Amino acid sequence: MKLSLRNKMIAVNMVTLILTFIVIFTFVTGNLSATNKKMLIDTLDSKAQVSVYTIKQTILTGQNTEATVNEFRKRSKDFSSKISRDIGTRVLVFSKSKELLADSSDEKWDHANFPELDEVLKGNRTYVIRSVNGVRHMYFGVPVVIPGQVIGEILLVQPMKEIDESTRNSQTLLLLSFITSTLIIAVVITLLTIKITKPIKKLQESAVKIAAGNYSGRIDIKSSDEIGELSKSFNKMSHEIENKINTINIERNKLTSVLESMGEGVLALGIGGEFLAINNKSRSILGLSPLALSPLKLFPSALSGLELDSWLAEHAVDFKEASQKNFFIHLIKELEDLFHRVTEQKTRIVVEIHYDERNLLVCATPLMLDESAEGVVYIMNDVTELRLLQEKQKQFVTNVSHELKTPLTTILGYIDLLKTKGSDEKIFATSVHYLEDASERLLRLINDLIDLSSLSKFEFEVEPRSTDIASLVRDITGQMSLKAHKFNIKFLTEIEEAGDILADPERIKQALVNILDNAIKHSPEGEILVKLSPYKNGIELDIKDNGCGIPEEVLDKIFEPFYRVDKARSRALGGNGLGLSITREIIEKHNGKITIKSKEGQGTRVSIYLPR
Repeated sequence: MKLSLRNKMIAVNMVTLILTFIVIFTFVTGNLSATNKKMLIDTLDSKAQVSVYTIKQTILTGQNTEATVNEFRKRSKDFSSKISRDIGTRVLVFSKSKELLADSSDEKWDHANFPELDEVLKGNRTYVIRSVNGVRHMYFGVPVVIPGQVIGEILLVQPMKEIDESTRNSQTLLLLSFITSTLIIAVVITLLTIKITKPIKKLQESAVKIAAGNYSGRIDIKSSDEIGELSKSFNKMSHEIENKINTINIERNKLTSVLESMGEGVLALGIGGEFLAINNKSRSILGLSPLALSPLKLFPSALSGLELDSWLAEHAVDFKEASQKNFFIHLIKELEDLFHRVTEQKTRIVVEIHYDERNLLVCATPLMLDESAEGVVYIMNDVTELRLLQEKQKQFVTNVSHELKTPLTTILGYIDLLKTKGSDEKIFATSVHYLEDASERLLRLINDLIDLSSLSKFEFEVEPRSTDIASLVRDITGQMSLKAHKFNIKFLTEIEEAGDILADPERIKQALVNILDNAIKHSPEGEILVKLSPYKNGIELDIKDNGCGIPEEVLDKIFEPFYRVDKARSRALGGNGLGLSITREIIEKHNGKITIKSKEGQGTRVSIYLPR
């Protein structure tokens, strides 16, 4: 739990007070207990000396040692009773062999648990404190020494109840004094800390408001001390900050608007690789989430594979596919290399980065400050689509040129033949036949190009009307069955009554003829299945053949203009590679969808969905 300054000040003072009391309490009670204990020991020592002296005076009558010991044993009860009456405490008399000779009290004595007797019998005085029935007692032992020999010992037993009660009373008095003084001091400390911390609290609240962006608040502390001066300085500071922040926000908004309005990705990095500025286009190119901003360091070149994964996760970089992550890593390495080149050479460098069918045109310019490079500004353009379009345009021109060249070469060749041998009727007839065939092929190619161009540019409008799709499909399969018969191919039809749909029958017929024509061209002798059925508020038309099939790696290219899987077979059967491109354009203009599934050597299935 976080403590406020006021609570900390109170806590410090209270802890200091408690520690002081503990020290005083320990010192006073310790000294009091030691003093009482010493006084008791001195008292018992005096009484013991008197007791021993009395015994010696009684039994020392010039007898030999043995007679003296016997006399001591015989008169031990008298000794214990008389001494107990004289000094007012319990007296026990022991022989040299630790035998209890006399006890002034009727209480039971267990001398086996009193090893201190051995020390007394050695001629030394000793004492020990023990609790009996919850009451402490002091046992003070002195030896009875006949010159040259210890003949026994006397043990004085003094209860310490009065001493303990006196100590407890003193402790209670100290404790009550502490509690009273603590309450008084706590009130005083609390009032003082409140007075001291109240203006500091106001300063803290104002600082929180400023941190949250509210600079309008002012502190009203009317005092002439250091805190009053601090509040005046704080008010002036907040006013200046408000003006500066407003100016910075205006300029930043202008810069942000400019950056976001640019079609190129803009990325500015400091000398340590940290973000200085970035727009949404750059985030999209790099694959960074909107939260991936400073203090992100963009160049983790020294990290291992696992460390790099951890770095990417830490900096909120989200990649849905492995290819995106690989492109990001490759791009970052290229940008890092470019960063070092630009900062070292202090010059603008333009490169095109290519990786995994993606192309990125990057212009890197040093961020100069006082003739030193303090970072790099990147201008990035994703030119993948542009390069792909350029490649497609190049391929398209090549294909068109090739397709035009073939019939034109045939026409020119037979024209030359007619010029030299046109009088020969057989050669003339053959030449006219081939000239007509080449001209028709050339005309079909030109018409297909015109259709494809008009569909792509939205110059051609379909004319949808209520059409019986089942009847239309039957008519088309009937017409195409004559061509299929030439190749020993049979149509199998499963045509359900699907009702009317809104469609341009001529364009739908053109699309279906293209598909069926391809199925016939690329199928051996066998069967082609044509199936029509209702599907999701529309119809689905499946055309399935058992032909050579399409390799999986080229399925995504099958709708490109002039693309042919088997170019030699297509040219031999009169194909130019535009049929499926035109078909897809027609289906999509009807808000439909066309898909192709195929495996090489296992045939092809074309599925068309048209809404009602």
